[in-house]
Amino acid sequence: MPLKRLIVGGFEKVYEIGRVFRNEGVSSRHNPEFTLLELYQAYTNLEGMMDLVEKMYTAACVAVNGEPNFTVKHVSESGEITHEVIDMGIWPWKRLPILEGIRQYAGVQPEELSNLDSAKAACARVGIPTEKENTVGGIIEKLHEVFTQPHLIQPTFVTDFPLETSPLAKKRTDNPALTRRFEIYAAAQELGNAFSEINDPGDQRERFENQVSQRAAGDEEAHPMDEDFIRALEYGMPPTGGFGGGIDRLAMILSGAESIRDVILFPLMRPEK
Repeated sequence: MPLKRLIVGGFEKVYEIGRVFRNEGVSSRHNPEFTLLELYQAYTNLEGMMDLVEKMYTAACVAVNGEPNFTVKHVSESGEITHEVIDMGIWPWKRLPILEGIRQYAGVQPEELSNLDSAKAACARVGIPTEKENTVGGIIEKLHEVFTQPHLIQPTFVTDFPLETSPLAKKRTDNPALTRRFEIYAAAQELGNAFSEINDPGDQRERFENQVSQRAAGDEEAHPMDEDFIRALEYGMPPTGGFGGGIDRLAMILSGAESIRDVILFPLMRPEK
């Protein structure tokens, strides 16, 4: 929010790189403390962020490996190990709407995800528990994570995320249940998140109020109300694109590391005894 308030104040391009903490557990791909790059650019949009990310990630790949491609070890769902060549330099990267990915890889049709009851029934059919999910958007993202993500080996922009899980992204004008948001995937890992940012204070207040309701219903990840940011939008923010990406995970895949702990100085480790 403070970086976007700088856009309101007249800074047309802002970024920050820093250590952040999210209490989301530890795995080979997740570390609670990590390094985040966050940037905002005025007078651009989601497509502008796609162009920027393609160039930025390809440049990082060339800096690390001397060329715009690299090889990763990939373990399939059946346990088969293969080595895949990931090519960052073939532009434009693939675009995949999130509902289309779910249709392809989970066999769940978009119309089954039109309301909470039918979405839960679809999850039951494909073996996904939904006890902790109370929105269609949460179910859509869960289906994407379980079924689509493992297939996203080459660089891919997954687009059109649901409204309920995207409180800071503009709505699609042709379908207000979906948003102008993408996540980047390569080597079956999520490598960043971007929006066409909301610059309508009324829309932003409505989204925050919805998030407050979700938090009251038990969603610990729901976004809190931010009156200062809404006040800033009332002064006026130009059309803006925003992006955030975890540098550690990008370093992990570009360097061929199998665990994120291999690219973090003094990572959280188990005790020796």
